[in-house]
Amino acid sequence: MKNITRIRLFDTSIEKLPVSFQKLTGLLNLIIIGNGMLRLPSSIFRMPALSKINFEDCLLPKKNDKLSSMVFTSRAVDIEYIELIKCNLSDKFLPILVMWSANVKTLDLSGNNFTILPECMKDCRFLWFLKLDDCKCLREIRGIPPNVKHLSAIRCKSLTSSCKHMLLNQDMHEAGQTMFCLPGFARIPEWFEHQNMGHTISFWFRNKLPSTALFFSTKSVATSRTNNFDIDIPTLIINDNINGFPVLMIDFGLMSTHHIYLCDMKLGFTQIHSMEKIILENEWIHAEVTCEHPKVEPLTEIGIHFFKQKNNMDDIQFTNPYEKIKLNDNDDDGDDVFYEVDDVLDDDNDGVFYDVDDEDDHHSQ
Repeated sequence: MKNITRIRLFDTSIEKLPVSFQKLTGLLNLIIIGNGMLRLPSSIFRMPALSKINFEDCLLPKKNDKLSSMVFTSRAVDIEYIELIKCNLSDKFLPILVMWSANVKTLDLSGNNFTILPECMKDCRFLWFLKLDDCKCLREIRGIPPNVKHLSAIRCKSLTSSCKHMLLNQDMHEAGQTMFCLPGFARIPEWFEHQNMGHTISFWFRNKLPSTALFFSTKSVATSRTNNFDIDIPTLIINDNINGFPVLMIDFGLMSTHHIYLCDMKLGFTQIHSMEKIILENEWIHAEVTCEHPKVEPLTEIGIHFFKQKNNMDDIQFTNPYEKIKLNDNDDDGDDVFYEVDDVLDDDNDGVFYDVDDEDDHHSQ
């Protein structure tokens, strides 16, 4: 039995595991999809080699079980991946589980009944992926793992506005690499310096694609029978998709309506490296982010934030740089003067106007 490293039990009708199960000392990965009747023995959580557990629709050990208390109050184990989906995880049991699994990196607690994510979550310093989908009773998040990058709280309809505001704090996202999905509606945070009404937003850049955070919300689905839809939005269109520039799409997977999304745009792009190879030095490039899709009603707001420490802000503009012509001013201070292309020029104030294309001829006379 030492050679068995993986066990999968799907839709099992058994109500308990045999005592001999704990003899599987070489077990690395355990997957159990139950029927709501199987109560997991405490001995599972003491298996020495176990690094990944996937439990769904199972019952956790009773909190007043002496063996359970001994297991979960002992030192943290080295399990890196934990899924406890629809396992009736309560507010009383959750802090014990968190202390026991302090070394976890991926944690999925979807479909449980707890109302508070405890403050001790801050001790999970290795946790980067936290999934809380369908925890419909969840109201408060008192502790946020310091290194969490992906947080999903889809359909957590009881989550308070103050919690959502905390999760949208700039300090949590300024380092980049985050992707958060939260329920309901929230105004675009003020630290998103470029905001627009509607479903599109655009900017100009040169030399390299900027490191950017994107904020948008989904509304109701117009043509779908379900509240979830698997589509590629938002989409980044470069130079109107001409001259060989690719169209890049952020993959959020299964998206939900009436939710807000905040993400580092580069996380979802699969063609960034191929695009950067064809960007010419100092050439201004137009980028448009759009969240338009036949199944989604137009968004009301969309916002962009450029990470200051990762970008040269001189290489980013919100207006078309080619709509301006730079002429050398004759003033002693050497300042540059900008004229709009569509304007006509009267640089000597003599009442005679010249087209932009005729400017060189005018000065040569």
